Amino acid sequence: MLKRNWHFLLIIFLCLDIAYSFSQHFHVALDGDLPNIILPAEQYQPLMNDPFGISVLLENESNASPNRFFAHWFTAEYFRNIPHFLQKIVSPIDSVYLACALIKTFIQFFLIALLAIFITGKSKLTDKYFLIVAVLLTPLFQTSGYYQYMGVIDKATTYTLFYAFPISLLLLFFLPFYKKLYFNTSLELSWGKKIFLFLLTIYLSLNGPLIPPIVLLSIAMIFGFQIWKFFMKENKKNYLELKKSFLEKIGIQTFFFFLVFCCFSMYSFFIGLNTSEGVVNSVSIMERYQKVPLGIFNMLTQKLGFPILILVILVNVFLMKKQTESTERKKIFILLQCLSVFAIFYILLLPLGGYREYRPNIIRRDTFLPITLLLFYTYGITSFYLFRHLVSKYKKWYVIGLAVVSFNFMIVDLPDFDNNKCERDALVKISNASENIIQVDNDCLIMTWIKVEDPEFTETNSEVLQMWNIIEKPTLYYQKY
Repeated sequence: MLKRNWHFLLIIFLCLDIAYSFSQHFHVALDGDLPNIILPAEQYQPLMNDPFGISVLLENESNASPNRFFAHWFTAEYFRNIPHFLQKIVSPIDSVYLACALIKTFIQFFLIALLAIFITGKSKLTDKYFLIVAVLLTPLFQTSGYYQYMGVIDKATTYTLFYAFPISLLLLFFLPFYKKLYFNTSLELSWGKKIFLFLLTIYLSLNGPLIPPIVLLSIAMIFGFQIWKFFMKENKKNYLELKKSFLEKIGIQTFFFFLVFCCFSMYSFFIGLNTSEGVVNSVSIMERYQKVPLGIFNMLTQKLGFPILILVILVNVFLMKKQTESTERKKIFILLQCLSVFAIFYILLLPLGGYREYRPNIIRRDTFLPITLLLFYTYGITSFYLFRHLVSKYKKWYVIGLAVVSFNFMIVDLPDFDNNKCERDALVKISNASENIIQVDNDCLIMTWIKVEDPEFTETNSEVLQMWNIIEKPTLYYQKY
């Protein structure tokens, strides 16, 4: 019976791990960007009044995050409405932390599911191959442990919504086209799906500075590879013949959506150059490039997460080369070469995005996120291939090895259920205060990035706390250094 129903054990494991992650997310403190985005603060008013950056285009105006409207809009709408809905079952303070945990957990599972579909081609959640890969990938999503360098779901909810969430939607956009090009499935798009994909190109293009370069680089590589394949490899030197072969392989629909996405992305990239938020111009481009190697070195050496992951990938590639030649193996190796080229170009583009003091070496877990997910994908697809193709006498030991790796990632991802206790206690004190200005006697951050000495600094926070029904009247707070 166990042999027939073993996949139910995988479902149970997956559910337990997601539940554990939810509990971790529920106990994380609020970040300092949240109040300014929810209200929104004065610096974001021009953005919210001009979502498509027309003033930047026509009048060369400069404002905070001109190409991030939908990231700000979604975050603000979510936190204006969901906590109120959750207050039907929990307290106002708990409703905010619960709202954070719900959206983070959803994005985490969404990414795991998308990666599993990309790797297996199976979209049924109960499919055995889908479950195997999902269980393999789940421990890689760290909330503590190796989080500082390979974290995908950021502790700061705004960073999760500004980085992991749009990248997950970008994967969703590419999924039908990936299936067509990699798994040779037919591209059947109903009018509903076409409209959804078109709207997604607009939504993602104006969702921050990370998506447009990823889109432009990805589509350029896809087109470049297909042109090389037909023009060089198949020795088709006639332009009309090349054009016909190219469109037959890519498809008219794919070509249309990619072209539209590229146009929107270039527009977003252009208006994003006029951002006035957080960019330090005193650091030259040459200095930024000089900082990149140290950033990469820190990412790969400060914790064991990435070294272990990369080592397993190298072992997998070595074992795959020992396998019998096959079309699938060849496709994977070509794909991995393309992903390597993408990673190199992506890293080379990062310094052009400006310098921010909170990313002293340009590369940090948020800007490195696309590479992190590529490594997760590479780990998953090579492990999945070996799981299906190794002979029985070696397969058992290989599976044990993967289990040991997964167990290592799981045991280091320790719970930190006291992470937001100090902030919660402070919010309780603020909610019970009778004065208009109170001093909070603790050392933790309370919806800020720094400890607050001037109570006027918390005016925006006070308005948001009123919006959440945590306080009934304006109440400012401060801390002594």
